[in-house]
Amino acid sequence: DIDTSFEKGYSQLVYLLREIVSPIFNKYDMVCVIEPLSEDNLIKTIDDGLKLVKEVDKHNVKLLIDFYHTATNDEDTCDLSKYATHLKHVHIATKNGRLYPIDTDILECKAIINSLKDINYDGLISLESRVREGLSLRDCISTSTQLLKNLINSKN
Repeated sequence: DIDTSFEKGYSQLVYLLREIVSPIFNKYDMVCVIEPLSEDNLIKTIDDGLKLVKEVDKHNVKLLIDFYHTATNDEDTCDLSKYATHLKHVHIATKNGRLYPIDTDILECKAIINSLKDINYDGLISLESRVREGLSLRDCISTSTQLLKNLINSKN
């Protein structure tokens, strides 16, 4: 029977992560990250993700924040302090179109980077984005990477 309640599915997910995934990942010194998705999903918000990570309570099950999904959910990401100790990875794309950010997206990216700086985040950041019309993948990656590097290295 594939039809199940939210509660049952959630408890199965906790069990899977705690009893199966974490031990396997531990054997290979790996970390499993939970990515909340704004689409139909058990884990939709970063608060949902944090709750799951805390319930699993394993050192190698952490949180991933995808800023496209947080923007889609209209989540407030100005203060990430409650996620700081559980945050392992970050995805960045523009809110509109899930595109590689460019200079016209500087305010959106600055807010993201400043929120990460505020919690002294020093983990990985990935660009999980679509190529902009009229630009090559190489140009998108180069422009976005430089934009983010400049923001990370700026004093404000």
